[in-house]
Amino acid sequence: MFNIRSSPKKSSGAGPLQGYKITNELRSKKYGVAADSLRMLRKKAEEKFKLENCRVYLAQDGVEVLDEDYFRTLPAQVLFVVAERDTIVKTGKWRLFYRPMTIINITIFHPSPPPRVDRDPL
Repeated sequence: MFNIRSSPKKSSGAGPLQGYKITNELRSKKYGVAADSLRMLRKKAEEKFKLENCRVYLAQDGVEVLDEDYFRTLPAQVLFVVAERDTIVKTGKWRLFYRPMTIINITIFHPSPPPRVDRDPL
């Protein structure tokens, strides 16, 4: 029988709802959301992070997810990085390489000045 009192499922009709993880480009906040389409994921990301017209990237390798067909091939619980259109997002292997290089740059190429030695004049 039909249950006329039940609320309809909020779905865009693209497929079954799946759980995904979204984070901002700084990785300072992370949310779990359910979405059945890339459009729904973008909408929820824009609400959570207060963004307008955001882009969606795979956190693993930085690939930008642009179409619904590719989105549907991704497994549930994938971590996405969401950012404004003009934001440069560094993900995956780049982050593993970039951070150590900045530390090396700071410690080797910008060493602290030699200690000052005060000597008594003779």
